[in-house]
Amino acid sequence: MLLQNVKGQFSGSGYYGAGVDVVTVQRVRNEFLTPRRRSPVRGGLRHHALFEQLRQLEDVFKGGPNGLGAAVSDFFNAFSDVASSPADQTSRAVVLARADEAASSFRAGASQLQELQRGVVLQLRDSVAAINNLARGIAEVNQEIARAKGVGHDPNDLLDHREQLIRDLNQ
Repeated sequence: MLLQNVKGQFSGSGYYGAGVDVVTVQRVRNEFLTPRRRSPVRGGLRHHALFEQLRQLEDVFKGGPNGLGAAVSDFFNAFSDVASSPADQTSRAVVLARADEAASSFRAGASQLQELQRGVVLQLRDSVAAINNLARGIAEVNQEIARAKGVGHDPNDLLDHREQLIRDLNQ
């Protein structure tokens, strides 16, 4: 805010001040710090989203005795037993059972991956819609700012509103 002294009033014992008037309101912002204020937010949100997606992907390819890797390993071990004794009917049956288990694990993994993909696509659609709405809002505020500047006004509230929309877009 820019303030200006109001001319004092003279009385018999001297001048009495009448205070100040607001001349104008100026927007104060730092061109160096404003973009840097946004970057930690953007990075943190991006890493959080990536972490969540990788965590879900890790669930699809979990290790341990019930995981996809164990099913494939058991399948190949069963083939090793058949190679050692090709005439053994039991080892052949075990290979078929292990092949069925491995195929079942692959089908379950594929189903989980498709579900994960559907979730990501829906999330992207929602994000694109939100981004488009914010971009539209920024464009509208930019037009209002241009109109205000065109008639010689300082559109400080509009500039602040645009900054908020940009922060929202950054997130």
